[in-house]
Amino acid sequence: MGRWRRGSFVICVVLFLTGCSAENRTQKALSEPDILSAEREIFAMNTYMTLKAYGEQPEAAFDDAVAEINRLDGIFNSENRESEVYILNNNGSEVLSEDSAALMEKARDLSDSTQGAFDITIYPLMEEWGFTNPKYQVPSDPRIKKLLGTVGNEKIKYEAKEKLAELPEGVKMDFGGIAKGYTSGRVMDIFREHNLSGGVVSLGGNVQVMGSKSEHSDWKEISSYIKSDYRISS
Repeated sequence: MGRWRRGSFVICVVLFLTGCSAENRTQKALSEPDILSAEREIFAMNTYMTLKAYGEQPEAAFDDAVAEINRLDGIFNSENRESEVYILNNNGSEVLSEDSAALMEKARDLSDSTQGAFDITIYPLMEEWGFTNPKYQVPSDPRIKKLLGTVGNEKIKYEAKEKLAELPEGVKMDFGGIAKGYTSGRVMDIFREHNLSGGVVSLGGNVQVMGSKSEHSDWKEISSYIKSDYRISS
């Protein structure tokens, strides 16, 4: 009989605590302000992108953000015949826009800080492997060795004042390693210009967040965009 009473007491305590927990969750949900949010998916820069925003008129912000993404894609895309990068690679010289100049200077800083490990002139090898087109292949060792002779950030001649970039024959470059990060930063600028309370963008796996979901709710996790949960504050 004593064992039965102890078991009943434990069950009652568990039910009581469970009931309190459920009640607290309900009250919290009811007390949270209504949050206006929207989400949009696009394909650009050869990858799928997801934009999510919180605040008033998020759709207007999305329109401006998508226009900016497409504009930057048109400048940075090394396969687009009208892009600055394509013209530079094929003509050997080009006066860069503000955006390309910013990436060029950032790429040079990254190359210096990584002792050359970050190298935007790796593009000829990317072409040879077929990463820039569907013709995938494994190059021969002699071919790789020959192409490595065209690789090296020091081969780029760049005059920051004139924003003039020049490449020797056979040298080609690509901003793919930093273009999406730069683009996500521009998207966040647009979200701020539209006075959104918060936003999260995933540009082909490059994730960035801004602000919060609401006035009383910071970002806690973005597990829908990446596999691990991270606590992120504004």
